[in-house]
Amino acid sequence: MNVIIADFESKIVALGNSLEQSYSHLKLSEWIRYKYINKYLKDYPSFYRLSYTANYEIGLLKLSRVYDEREGCLSLLKCLKIFDSHHKKWGLTNVNRVILEQDKKDVSSKNNSLVNRLKHLRDKTLAHTDNKLYPLPLIKDLNDVYENPTEDGDELIWVEDRITTKRIEELPNLEKEIRLKQISMKIHEAWDKDDSELLGQDILKLNEIYHLIDQGVNICNRYREKTAVVLLTGYTHNLNI
Repeated sequence: MNVIIADFESKIVALGNSLEQSYSHLKLSEWIRYKYINKYLKDYPSFYRLSYTANYEIGLLKLSRVYDEREGCLSLLKCLKIFDSHHKKWGLTNVNRVILEQDKKDVSSKNNSLVNRLKHLRDKTLAHTDNKLYPLPLIKDLNDVYENPTEDGDELIWVEDRITTKRIEELPNLEKEIRLKQISMKIHEAWDKDDSELLGQDILKLNEIYHLIDQGVNICNRYREKTAVVLLTGYTHNLNI
């Protein structure tokens, strides 16, 4: 396949746009989850849960496409292969082979565990739903926290922006606060457990996802700079919540 340099630039631009969109969706999902979901979940539970999930999944899907390794897909690996086989035809002879080969390794699931875990997450939950995921362990863990909440007196209720039960609310104040703190810790443990592993493999943390985005942007910039165009100038992000 013969690719002219202008076509190569358009491919790099498309990948850069996908990375920028992935970052925007993931940052929005992070904002919803950590800033506003605790404040407004009581009044609009479905809206905030759906908004968080939608932006998180779209962000991951766009990122997983950028790191796709299938031959017919537009991806970082595909563009690196195109550059490798065409840069001499384009008159670009001053190419650092060590950096080029390292870039190929960095975007490969065989050599980069983060890319491999992203691929695992996409295959098991985003593009497909693995049968082994259901029933969800999280539901059982949360039910255990609340001691089978379907029993009389244990129905989950909202009181002053917190999840509790009728039986707990009837306890003396000190005992109630102790019980609520214990439950809060167990709920966080259950969510952390659900968020940390998927079918025996660690799930990517946000800082690891952002690392893959940064890596992709740096690679896009590196090879567009070689064609005298800079991509996504001034791209920065703040991971502070």
